[in-house]
Amino acid sequence: MLPRNAGFSRRVSSVAITRTLMTATPQEEQAVAEFKMITEEESQLRKVGGIVLGIITVVAYFTQGQNYINLCSGAFAALSTYRTGAEYQ
Repeated sequence: MLPRNAGFSRRVSSVAITRTLMTATPQEEQAVAEFKMITEEESQLRKVGGIVLGIITVVAYFTQGQNYINLCSGAFAALSTYRTGAEYQ
């Protein structure tokens, strides 16, 4: 038979583990101090993603009929994605 407080001790230990995993690393704290909230690798991925979205948008515009609304939406998404990566540096 388990002691009466066994469930409580399990909950406390899982909370302690969660708090340990959620603390920021020194690199993350430095990034916050420098207002760089993403890593350099993620910055590169966003730049490439923005360029790819732009290319897909242009190709879709010319192959699927020239729909201006889709062109504007795709351009906005591509520029937004690229700028979030470019502003890192």
